[in-house]
Amino acid sequence: MFTLRPSIAPAAAVALFRRAELRPVGEVPYVRPANGTLLEGLALLQLGFSRADGILLSETMYGLGARNVARSEQVYPLGLGKPGALRYDGILVNLDRYGDIEMGVDRLMRFRRACPSSFVVLATAGVASDDLGGHRRAICDSTLKLPLTASRLTAALEAALQNHRSIAA
Repeated sequence: MFTLRPSIAPAAAVALFRRAELRPVGEVPYVRPANGTLLEGLALLQLGFSRADGILLSETMYGLGARNVARSEQVYPLGLGKPGALRYDGILVNLDRYGDIEMGVDRLMRFRRACPSSFVVLATAGVASDDLGGHRRAICDSTLKLPLTASRLTAALEAALQNHRSIAA
């Protein structure tokens, strides 16, 4: 008799997202924070992160109160720049997954024009440090230098939401 077991691909030796201990995929709990956070109830999308990194990013986002987190290892869903096609409050994009950085920046600029209600957090290894201000406002609301940590991701998500709300006001 055969026994079926779930097969999980091994994580990369050096993950983009660092954490002391990796939980098994089936044990990622949804824990609503006791106190309200800026991300409470928001829908978030992450693009361009590996499966292992995506699970850890999702866990962090759920811990911050996000109600829905979707992910794609590809960055191409961002190309659906039709108004209303992407129904997320915010996105986290790994710019390094684009073959050409200029193409990625161009797509982000088109996305910002097509979906002005969504905030954008950009992650890339090609910057000197995190930018939680508005220096790259044409393409994103905050920028993270890879590799990520949970505390820096939290700060960037909250800064992006505040920066985006200050522009809309």
